[in-house]
Amino acid sequence: MAVLAVVLYHADVGWLAGGFVGVDVFYVISGFLITDHLWREVARDGRLSFGGFYARRARRLLPAAIVVLVVTMAAAAAVLPPLQIRSVWKDGLYCALYVGNFRFAATRTDYLANTAPSPFQHFWSLGVEEQFYLVWPLLLVLVSLAWWRHRPSRATAVASLTGISLLSLVLSAALTRSDQPVAFFLLPTRAWELGLGGIAALAAPELRRLPDMVAAVLGWAGLLAIVVACGAYGPKTPYPGTAALLPVIGSLAVVVAGLAAPAMGPVLVLRRTAMRAMGRISYSWYLWHYPVLVLVPVAIGHPLSVWAMVGLALGSGLLAVATFRFVEEPARRSSWMIASPRRSVTTGLALSAAGVLACVGAAVSIPSVRGHGEAPVARIRLSPSTAGRAAAVSPQIAAFQQAQQQVVTAVTGSAPVKDVPANLQPPLTSASGSEAAPMVDGCLLSYTAADVDQGCLFGDTTAPRSIVLFGDSHASMWFPAVDSWANSNGYRLYVWTKAACPPVQITLFSPVLDRTWTECRTWYDNVMAQMAALRPTLAILGIAPNYDAAYDVVQNGAAWLSGLSTTVTTLRSAGVHSLVVGAAPSPPQSIPDCLSAHLANAHACEFPPTGTRVSGGGLVGLDQTGDTAEQATVQRAGGTYVDVRPWFCTTTECDVIVDNLLVYRDNSHITVPYADYLAPLLADEIGLALGS
Repeated sequence: MAVLAVVLYHADVGWLAGGFVGVDVFYVISGFLITDHLWREVARDGRLSFGGFYARRARRLLPAAIVVLVVTMAAAAAVLPPLQIRSVWKDGLYCALYVGNFRFAATRTDYLANTAPSPFQHFWSLGVEEQFYLVWPLLLVLVSLAWWRHRPSRATAVASLTGISLLSLVLSAALTRSDQPVAFFLLPTRAWELGLGGIAALAAPELRRLPDMVAAVLGWAGLLAIVVACGAYGPKTPYPGTAALLPVIGSLAVVVAGLAAPAMGPVLVLRRTAMRAMGRISYSWYLWHYPVLVLVPVAIGHPLSVWAMVGLALGSGLLAVATFRFVEEPARRSSWMIASPRRSVTTGLALSAAGVLACVGAAVSIPSVRGHGEAPVARIRLSPSTAGRAAAVSPQIAAFQQAQQQVVTAVTGSAPVKDVPANLQPPLTSASGSEAAPMVDGCLLSYTAADVDQGCLFGDTTAPRSIVLFGDSHASMWFPAVDSWANSNGYRLYVWTKAACPPVQITLFSPVLDRTWTECRTWYDNVMAQMAALRPTLAILGIAPNYDAAYDVVQNGAAWLSGLSTTVTTLRSAGVHSLVVGAAPSPPQSIPDCLSAHLANAHACEFPPTGTRVSGGGLVGLDQTGDTAEQATVQRAGGTYVDVRPWFCTTTECDVIVDNLLVYRDNSHITVPYADYLAPLLADEIGLALGS
């Protein structure tokens, strides 16, 4: 049941959105079995052979894991874009050393988001297991042996492990709220799940005396709890925390019922030949299914349907059968290794070293992501003497028209260019880190924050006048251009931005939080109240193009346009000018990753300028009808609207490289160098909005 839940969850079967709890089920089973084996030896001999224990673990776990790791690393190196390989080989390296869970916690991986996952991401649970095996035998010996009596004590062991498990559960609940990746991936917050299984093993003599009817009801209730968790939980469930109690207690109930072995208990289902067969290959199946599900769609070149993913997941079971037959069983039953614990441990270390070498070898073989040739260095040159008649009417408008034309010419001229230039800025290897300052210094608030951060002050911080940059991450990405203008013109710049929260008076549903997003509306109200008190000269509003609910109401002429109009009107009544920066077009994929795989064909990464909905409800390109409606709404309310489409796209395609500049750092946001390049255009728009 544990492996089925996880495999089908990773295949994106909708009614198993909580299938990730299969790992928790396995932890209870593992804690029970390992503690039972260890206790039998301690009770029988009064001591524990650590060498023998680790030799058995090495024979059981390492051969299959390293075979899968080496094959996965080779397949990843063959099909993934070079930039992704640079990250994946490090994941493999950590996993070969069974500390992959530390890496995923340190890199803030959201396991439940399942976004561009590493093919080694599922190895995190094996890291927890191995770390558990490292400390559990010693801990069990320490808590079970009353040294002054020199005999093992079940009562002492149960009491001690209960206390440890309770502390782990409390820590898990606390960290799930404050640092979810750490809570999800690390042993201290998962130890209680293994510990409860261990307590059941120690209490087995008493638990076997349960009446058959009680045990049967308990077992079926436990089985139901696991099924409910698989169906009711999902990516937005705060996990593990207290939510993990349902599948863990359910698993414990099934194990306890199994000790009493009632004929009418869950054994009616679980003893079936097919279920037991899946149990035998569960370890290898768990190892194989995830890299197959991650890498096959990449190799094919497009996402697969749910049924195709289920087929792959089930098909990976054939690899598991082969691995069980030709790797797991021969290693576990090898008389040569069984004869000497040292041989088993040494072989295990050698296998781990082979995994490390495979990952290092993949790193050495990564193709270069440096482009070819030199592209013109992108810059805007203003020559007032060539501005013509427009200069006589308005030098500023003339300069703006000249700058705009240069950008349009650069965008148009870059469209036919195929090669990624060698002088690309930023280089592909550092593109993901090309983030504007508010995105890295805490001024782009998280989903649940709602306060206005007065410390997010930039520009000329001592100037008497002020402007505000207000909106979501697409407002933040324009920061380099806005900050440059503020410094040059003597303005304080307040940056009040919040991830995925638009500067529009509207209540949205958050797909991340899976509920009505009250924090976004509260934050919006707080910012508007703060601006009413501050009365800045100008508010610059930035909005992303991918608000699903927003585009629905744009098409219906409803709440979105009304909320946008209210924002501009309210600011205008407070004496604040509004400049709404239109949405930049969104690519369908990570542009740096795509370019790293198409150094001689950048066209493969370009995309059409017209809006096209993709899986998940997002938008590729721009909803031009919606943008036109927004522009008219802003202008009617007395604000200024900037149509940025000519800065990115021709009539037929949107560029991802303009001259020597990389436009996008991911699948949504522009790079800092491109924002700097467009600074003169945005500066002129700011000047026009202020009437100067």
